[in-house]
Amino acid sequence: MRVIRGFVAVVAVLVAASCGREAPLPPDDPPSVELEDAVFVLNPDGTATLSAKVVNGTDSSLTMPGYPEASFGSDQDLLNVRSYDPGVRFPAVKSTTLGHEDEVLIRLAEAPPVGARVSLVLNLSPDEVAITEVAANVPVVERTIDHNSILGVEPSKLITIEDGKIFVIPGQKEALVDGSVVSSIRDMAYELPTANDEQGNLVKYRHHTATGGPYGIIAEKGKSVRISSPPYTVPEGENMGDFDYFDAKDLTIGEKITVNIPFQSGDVIATFTVVRG
Repeated sequence: MRVIRGFVAVVAVLVAASCGREAPLPPDDPPSVELEDAVFVLNPDGTATLSAKVVNGTDSSLTMPGYPEASFGSDQDLLNVRSYDPGVRFPAVKSTTLGHEDEVLIRLAEAPPVGARVSLVLNLSPDEVAITEVAANVPVVERTIDHNSILGVEPSKLITIEDGKIFVIPGQKEALVDGSVVSSIRDMAYELPTANDEQGNLVKYRHHTATGGPYGIIAEKGKSVRISSPPYTVPEGENMGDFDYFDAKDLTIGEKITVNIPFQSGDVIATFTVVRG
């Protein structure tokens, strides 16, 4: 019987891989960057946090200059990715854990169902010019006791809203939002917040943009950033710039409105009081 040695070698490598064992790499293989043990852990609010290890086998320290890309489904529709990087670098010849305290946090704003697989691409770079793409097919899993250390269960404690108020001006349709964003990190929320009244009913949080640009609430490290400012009036026919507001007809003076602000580092839950302006 004739044996084709090359074919046997290929089969051996495939069998080793299918059994979960790493096939030995040729000694002349170039160093690489890999994503290991990657899962998206489902959070109670429908988001999902990436838990993974980035193994940097190169001789250069890497950063993540751009947002990750995630897609799902037969059409590979893009998913909304929230990514917060507090200056973490991926040291050379070392692994870095994602999804835990003081590390890179990557979340899906709306996670696919448990069991689904998300196509994820991380863009890493040693100098913000030469980009290395790290791709993986990442499953969505339920949060269990094994995932207690993965961020996503509790609201963010790094950012708070102080003196949150919603001003209702007699005769004005818009009730302007005000308060101070106080933070120990630099971050930004790019998605419009959601809000509920005291009975849990959804109340529409709105934003007016003067330029047509994207929405955003900024948090500055060690600073207090004002959301709005007096006199809280919107002169009819005049452009007063960007502002956040509710429809006055949806509010009652004295009631408390709970607002969920989706910062990249985690959702910030704040209470705003409706007052007469």
